[in-house]
Amino acid sequence: MSPRHSLRWWTSGNPYAPHLLILHGGPGGRSSVQHRTLTDPSRWHITQFDQRGCGESEPRGCCHDNGMDQTVLDIERLREHLGVTSWAVLGPSWGSTVALAYAARFPGVIDALVLTGLFIGTRADKSFLREGFGAPPSAWRRFTELLDPSERRDVPSAYRERIHDAQHPQHVSALHRWIAYDAARSGISLPMERVNGWLDRDLDGIVSSLKIESHYAANGYFLPDEGILGEVDGMQTPVLVVQGRRDTFGLSAAHALAEVLPGIDVKVVNAGHSALEERVQGGIRKALEAVRARAAATGD
Repeated sequence: MSPRHSLRWWTSGNPYAPHLLILHGGPGGRSSVQHRTLTDPSRWHITQFDQRGCGESEPRGCCHDNGMDQTVLDIERLREHLGVTSWAVLGPSWGSTVALAYAARFPGVIDALVLTGLFIGTRADKSFLREGFGAPPSAWRRFTELLDPSERRDVPSAYRERIHDAQHPQHVSALHRWIAYDAARSGISLPMERVNGWLDRDLDGIVSSLKIESHYAANGYFLPDEGILGEVDGMQTPVLVVQGRRDTFGLSAAHALAEVLPGIDVKVVNAGHSALEERVQGGIRKALEAVRARAAATGD
């Protein structure tokens, strides 16, 4: 799909069932078997893939030729390669952003979007890393105290430099603080020993993931300050959202999305950000069944 990048993809489930693409979170995440638990594999022909530089795609952690435009085109090339006429798309977290961008640019090949843990890339979303908006003051103070005062004008870029350079004297400290600060978005306080354990078990994987994440953050997620909203305004693709109430960023995003897409179906459940939480997972399964029922009713 690219002279530089090679993407890992695979299919599973029922080959005679409707097609479902499952996108992973991030930026910098990876697809996993766990994502299949969000569906009934007997009811869907499932496709998953690791985005550029992510998971088992190669080169791991590579940020060259790696942005939203390339990711969206990769999805469409994968659809064409597989000979899929159209598919539903399930997008959790960062996957919701990618799903919306894909639907805006290739609406004719998407049956419906099912989204959760919304991230729409507005200026307010970006200001969590730029200015500490929505973060506990203590978490923001610890995140930024690593930087020189001049670097605090562009916090994501300062962290990108430290994360990408393994020889930087603050490389390891930057990894720790990025992970801990990202957890603060969901109200989670991570003990240092837990972060150390993760780094001990999979240092290369975590560094690769954070290289991608910091690359996207430093580039504003390759979205304008209105985020994805301008692209999807007036989009006709059916959109179903299952949003955790305790995920405050995602809940705000759901309200903002409903302003530009009045016809979307939003279900708010008593949960947080993760798609794997029981109530979110149950809501996703119901939404996917609604997609199948709608297709059957219209004869698609």
